[in-house]
Order: sequence, then structure tokens, then C-alpha cells
Amino acid sequence: MNKSKISSRLMRKKRIRKNVAGTKARPRLSVYRSGKHIYAQIINDEEGITLVSGSDAEFLKKLDKGAKKSTKVELAAMVGETLADKLLKKKIKK
Repeated sequence: MNKSKISSRLMRKKRIRKNVAGTKARPRLSVYRSGKHIYAQIINDEEGITLVSGSDAEFLKKLDKGAKKSTKVELAAMVGETLADKLLKKKIKK
């Protein structure tokens, strides 16, 4: 990745983060997409802790070698569903 693309992404992240903060009642969702995987975490910025995290790597480990390959969109949807389930278990609904 070239330097200007990385610096542009970091500037965009900094601009957004100065306005967005997660609380205990309404935590922040952070999503990172690498070239191969997607990672997501729910963060409480007041306490500085990650409440829940997940990635598509969890599903790729579970899939059998002979199983049908999932698309990136399907894997991202699975990550979202598991995050939602984990949040509901922790009684966080917003």
C-alpha cells in the first residue's frame, strides 16, 4: 500500500474519531478490513475496554475443507450476526 493511501486512511480515521465516542449504554463499533479478513469490535471508550470482538477467521477455522466457500459479503454478515448475539448476551441493545 502506498504511503499517501495509508496517510489518507489515518487522517479520515482521526477526523471521525474526534466526533465519535462509545459509552456503556451505546458502545462504538470499529471495523477493520484487511486484504484477506474482516475484524469488528464493540468498544466502550469511557472505560477503554473492548466489550465484544469477532472476525471472519473464526468461521474459516470452522468450515470444512470440502464445504462451499463463502463470499466476503457472506462472511461479513456472519461476523455481524455473531457480534449481535454476543451483545444480546451482555444485555446491550443499542
